[in-house]
Amino acid sequence: MTPRWAATSWGAVSALRPAVGRVVERTADVLMLLPAVLGILLVTLSWPDGGRLAVVTASVVLGVPYAVRLVAGAAAPVAASGYVEAAAVGGE
Repeated sequence: MTPRWAATSWGAVSALRPAVGRVVERTADVLMLLPAVLGILLVTLSWPDGGRLAVVTASVVLGVPYAVRLVAGAAAPVAASGYVEAAAVGGE
């Protein structure tokens, strides 16, 4: 599963299921406590032969919690508006 799909699915699930959403958002908050630049630096120093691959991989992985919070914040108003229930009743 690519990080983009992971962030999208976790964010959507957290908007549709509030109990799961609290756990997902708390986990994202804990993961965001480590600044991305510090995480990239740690990965680069611990994997000296990684080069660009190490930097890109660390950047993508450390960006997932931010994307989860963004998707959850964007999907929450839609989930609360009743559109989901109306679409389910309409057969969509």
